[in-house]
Amino acid sequence: MIQYAVAPNHISSELSGEVVILNHKDGVYYNLDEVGAVIWQALQTQPQTAEALAQTVLSQFDVTPEVCRADLQALLDDLVKEKIVVENIS
Repeated sequence: MIQYAVAPNHISSELSGEVVILNHKDGVYYNLDEVGAVIWQALQTQPQTAEALAQTVLSQFDVTPEVCRADLQALLDDLVKEKIVVENIS
C-alpha cells in the first residue's frame, strides 16, 4: 500500500484558504487551491493513502468520486515529481 507524506525541508503557509509551499531545494513556490489545501493539511498530520485523501475531499466538496480520484492522483503525482511529497510503500 502506498502512503503519501510531506517531504522534509519545506515551508508552507495558508493564505485565504489556499496554501503556498516553498521548495527549499529549488527555491520555487507552489500554490495549492482550496482543495489542494485540504489535502496538504491532511498530509501534515500523518502519511495518508490516496483513498483516505479522496474520502477527505469527497466529504468536504461536491465532486464525483471518479473526478475526485483522477484529480487527486494527478496532484499527488505532481507533488511527488517536484519532491514536495514522498511515497512510502508499506
